[in-house]
Order: sequence, then C-alpha cells, then structure tokens
Amino acid sequence: MLAKNFHHDSIFYNILLLETGFFQTYFWFSSAQFILSRVVLFFSLVLKEAVIGIIWDTAHKRIAVGMKKPGDHYFSGRWHIPGEKIEEGESDETALIRLGIEELSIGITVIKFLANHNSPTGRIVRWYECQAHSDLLHPGSDLVDATWIPHLQVPNHLQSDTMALWPEKIKDFFKIS
Repeated sequence: MLAKNFHHDSIFYNILLLETGFFQTYFWFSSAQFILSRVVLFFSLVLKEAVIGIIWDTAHKRIAVGMKKPGDHYFSGRWHIPGEKIEEGESDETALIRLGIEELSIGITVIKFLANHNSPTGRIVRWYECQAHSDLLHPGSDLVDATWIPHLQVPNHLQSDTMALWPEKIKDFFKIS
C-alpha cells in the first residue's frame, strides 16, 4: 500500500494505492475522511466487545459457572461466570445464546441487561441475566468443568481478584460488599 498527500483548494487529499495481484486501486480521501476511516479501523480492530451471561436455573436459584481449561488465558484453571467474545456482525443476544450452547451445552433465554465495564485489556464487557432451558450442564469448547452454584454462594467459589473487576451493579447482584 502506498499513501500520498496533496493540497488542492485549501483541502488536503490523501491517495491510497492498494496493490493486489495485477490490480491497482486508488482511493481519494479528504484528510477528515482519511482520519475518520483510520479511527474506525482502529476501533474495529482494538476495541472488541464481549458478553457475560449470569445464567439462572430459576427452579433451584442457582447460577452456572465454568472452569476454564489450562492455558494462557486469565481464567485458565479458575472458576468463572462464562462469557463470550462477540463475533463480527453478531448481536449480544446471539453471542449469549452461542455461549450457552458452546460452553455449557444448554439453551438459554436472555432476560435483561445488567451492567457493563471495560476489562483490563480494554474490552467492553456487557453483563446479562439469562435463564437456562435445562439444568443439565456439560462443559464444552474451552471448559474442563461446569456446575451450578447457589446464587449467594457464587462469590465463595470465584477468586477475589476476578470479582474486583466486576461493575458495582454485579457485585450488588451477588451481595458482595
């Protein structure tokens, strides 16, 4: 890719030359358009989003938790409330439904949005309350175990450094002081 700038009628223009195989394509941008296109590209590459599903077994007032497989992930070998990165073009609800299927092997219904926060890596994380369609959990994709824990006992099974990252509304949800 080759970029050149020139000035015409008090406006700076940028020319991008994209070479792909035998083809060369020129794009003309005003400086403002060019800068805006770079900002959009930056945020689409850097600021990824994720969802976390607080999945209820409402009949028994329990929450689904999973233990991440060993590896380089922050939650590796730890119990956590399952979450999922949002794929391109995917809605929060679709990502949560995929989370239920891929990580816990259950269907879910999204009940409501609860809170959001920025993770230490800059990821935008949105928390939702969800209801399970079944009480049979089977660890999938990147989990080695999955289980139900009574709602108010969830904090006893998770690491305090993990819960310290939670938004206040989620701490209130689990009655963490």
